[in-house]
Amino acid sequence: MIRSTLWSYLKNIIWGHSNPQVAPTTETVVIQTPVNEATNIEAAYLRTSEISQARQPLNLASATKFYDDNLLDCCLTQWKFGDWQSLIKITKDQLEHHPEREKLAILVAAGHLQVGAIAVGKDFTKTALEWGCSQRLASQILIAGVHNSLGRAALLAQETDRAIGHFKESITVGVPKSEVTLFVQARAAEQIRQTNAQTSGQTADIT
Repeated sequence: MIRSTLWSYLKNIIWGHSNPQVAPTTETVVIQTPVNEATNIEAAYLRTSEISQARQPLNLASATKFYDDNLLDCCLTQWKFGDWQSLIKITKDQLEHHPEREKLAILVAAGHLQVGAIAVGKDFTKTALEWGCSQRLASQILIAGVHNSLGRAALLAQETDRAIGHFKESITVGVPKSEVTLFVQARAAEQIRQTNAQTSGQTADIT
């Protein structure tokens, strides 16, 4: 009953309204990441980047035969890190013939929603459902996105502990079997970087 209510609530948000904007602040938030954990995270991220950079453009003429076998793992890692910019570079043409295209589409949708591209996010969400994505998975990823947005709002309010709690909940809800401890610090660090870049850009525009 709760999951059904959440799904109805999310559908109302995704198809009916845009995400509320949070007032920016120019203050910087700093979070300490354990050295060993940071080293492991950096190594994992570098491996993911190498996979992404090594990926060859999809040959559309023979797309029914060829697709990137590593694409889902790569996208999952990017989602856990909160690397939305990498996710939104993926097109429907790259996904169309992938055997798990519905999972990929909902991850890409999450990326677009997090950067404020609401219309594109709605479109990818609709495509994911049309391709067979279950309402359960879609609701997990979308609810996870809500937690990430709440985490970013907490960062702007200088409430670091509450922000980390939301980032942890985001990963736990979106990918329940993942190693949360490893990725939550990476997610938090990336969201801090993105938030600081956004507020810096807005301050530059004002001045």
